[in-house]
Amino acid sequence: MLHPDRARTAALIGLLGVGFERQIVLSHDTVWCWRGRAPVVPAGAMADWQPTHLFRKVIPRLREAGVSPAKIDTMLIENPRRFFADDLARA
Repeated sequence: MLHPDRARTAALIGLLGVGFERQIVLSHDTVWCWRGRAPVVPAGAMADWQPTHLFRKVIPRLREAGVSPAKIDTMLIENPRRFFADDLARA
């Protein structure tokens, strides 16, 4: 929301290019209400945002930039699995 997709995608591709895929959990969240009310967002700040944005826009751009399926799976599957497994072990 604060930075355009092109800047965030470029930063992500750079981090992946130097081997940081095991330190990144790629996800997004959504807040449809705040204390029972819709959030106030500046006009145009989220013009292209949809709940499927990550999979419709970001992942295809990573693939187009040559990011391997293995790195994408690491960020989407392996890292969250490892994070939450470690969290459960501490409980």
